[in-house]
Amino acid sequence: MKVLLVCTGNTCRSSMARVIFEKLAEEMGLHEVQVSSAGTAAVPGQPASDNAVLVAREMGLDLTAHTATQLTPEMVKEADLVLVMTRTHLHQVRAMVPEDQGKVRMLSFEDDIADPFGREIEVYRMVARQIQEASKRVIEELLQGRSDPEKNINADRDKARTCVAIGSDHGGFELKQLLKEEIEALGYDVLDMGVHSHEPVDYPDIALAVSKSVQSGQASLGVLVCGTGIGMSITANKVRGIRAALCHDTYSARMSREHNDANVLAMGARVIGPELAREVLRAWLAGKFAGGRHQRRVDKIGNVESGC
Repeated sequence: MKVLLVCTGNTCRSSMARVIFEKLAEEMGLHEVQVSSAGTAAVPGQPASDNAVLVAREMGLDLTAHTATQLTPEMVKEADLVLVMTRTHLHQVRAMVPEDQGKVRMLSFEDDIADPFGREIEVYRMVARQIQEASKRVIEELLQGRSDPEKNINADRDKARTCVAIGSDHGGFELKQLLKEEIEALGYDVLDMGVHSHEPVDYPDIALAVSKSVQSGQASLGVLVCGTGIGMSITANKVRGIRAALCHDTYSARMSREHNDANVLAMGARVIGPELAREVLRAWLAGKFAGGRHQRRVDKIGNVESGC
C-alpha cells in the first residue's frame, strides 16, 4: 500500500507526518506500507524546517535528509491513500485529480492541522502530537480493513455512499448553505430539503422532511438549522426513530453520536458562528456510536417511543 501525506510546503507538517506514520505503522503491525510526502506549493529540494527536525529528533525520528517535493497529479494517482492536513488541501488535491478524489481524505477527521511554519517549537510539538494521534486512527482503520475484507478501509469511500439530508428555515438559510458545502467537501452525498431562499417558511415542515428522509433510509443522517435550533430539534424528535441532538460545541456533538447514536444534528444560526458550526458538524459526522452499555440506553429510548 502506498500512503501519500500532503501539506503546503512539505517542510513541516507532511515531513513530520511521513516519519511519524512510518514509525507507527511498523509498531502497530501495518507492514508493507510505502509512505511519502509532498506539498501543494513546495519548493523542490528545500530541507525540513529546523523546528521540525528538532521535534522529530525528540520523537526518535530523523528528518535531516528530507527534501521537499512538489505534489503532482501522478503522485496522487499512484497512491492508494492520500492524507491531507486541511480542508483547503482537500479541495486542492481533489480538484487536481477529480477521478481519484475518493482516495483523498483529511489526516485528522475532526480538525485542520495548522501550519506551524515560523512558530515556536512548542507549536511544532503540539502539531506533531496531533499528527501522531490522527495517524494512529488511520492505521487502526487500515488494520481493521485488512482483517475484515468486507469493510472498506478508505473512510472517504464509505462516506461517499452516505447521504446526509440537510434543511433549514429562512433564519438558518445562509448557515445551511455553508454547512452543505462543508458536507460535500468531506465527501458525502447531500440531499437538500430546502429552503432555497430567505422567503419565510414554518420550521416544522423542513424538520419533518429531513427527519422522514432519515427514517425511511433515503438519507443516513440529517442536519437541521433554524434561528436557535430548538424548534427544529423538538419537531425532529417527534418522528419515530429520530434522535436529534441540539449541539453548539464539539464535545456535545461527539458525545451525541458516541453515547446517544444521534442521527440528526440541529444548530441555531443566531447562536453559533460559521467557523464553530463547521467544527461542530465535522465532530458530529466523525463520531461513531460506541454501543455496549449505550446500546441498552438507546433501546430504552425506543421503548419510550413505543409507549413501554
